[in-house]
Amino acid sequence: MDCNVVQCSLLETAHALVSSKTLPGDAAVDATVGNGHDTLFLAQCVGLKGEVIGFDVQQQALDNAKHRPISLDEPSANKTSINSLLLS
Repeated sequence: MDCNVVQCSLLETAHALVSSKTLPGDAAVDATVGNGHDTLFLAQCVGLKGEVIGFDVQQQALDNAKHRPISLDEPSANKTSINSLLLS
């Protein structure tokens, strides 16, 4: 995605920056898991061979994220859950 401040939202700009700096197999940290939206985005960036470590001060947020179904857009990927990618 080619974003600049005028054309893209802050979220789109952040996603473009992060996705340009992460590769499959990388490790990423989500310091505020919340509902897991950004955790899912990071998991898609690093792929099945990567690792996402998520933190949140609210246990309920971690529990909700762990049960969020995801599909990593890779040919060999099966649907999994953030539980396999998230450490509390």
